[in-house]
Amino acid sequence: GSQHGSMRVPTGLTLVALLNCTLANNTAYASATSALAFATGSYWEFEAVTSASKPLYTDALSMASNVQATVYVSESAVPFTSKLAVFANSGGCAVAAVFTVQGCPKGATCSVATEGPTSDDLCSIVYSQVRAAVTEPSNGTSDSGLPLLL
Repeated sequence: GSQHGSMRVPTGLTLVALLNCTLANNTAYASATSALAFATGSYWEFEAVTSASKPLYTDALSMASNVQATVYVSESAVPFTSKLAVFANSGGCAVAAVFTVQGCPKGATCSVATEGPTSDDLCSIVYSQVRAAVTEPSNGTSDSGLPLLL
């Protein structure tokens, strides 16, 4: 992993976060920044996401509009969750990025959400991979037309 000062991702450029390594001085994280800012139209990629991934840490996260984030999953096990990023709470845990997932295995539902703040005032961006709900067609006795969830 690597330790950085403040980083700003300009319009049209991509920050790639490799999550398959750890910091030498703090093995809870893959890399760390003192501040991370995304300009309008910038990109954020999370590479090598597995159940063993370590998140990126930043003291301050800010995002303009239209930030596109992509999660590249490298594990087919279901279920698992993995923290992608951890950041200090500075007015809420909401993140303005639009997330897409590449590599979601067949039969799984994959999603990205924010969590927190925790008791130590940290927020997280978390990837989840769960088994997709199984649906059965109606048996004809209901006129709702909705599938039955098992």
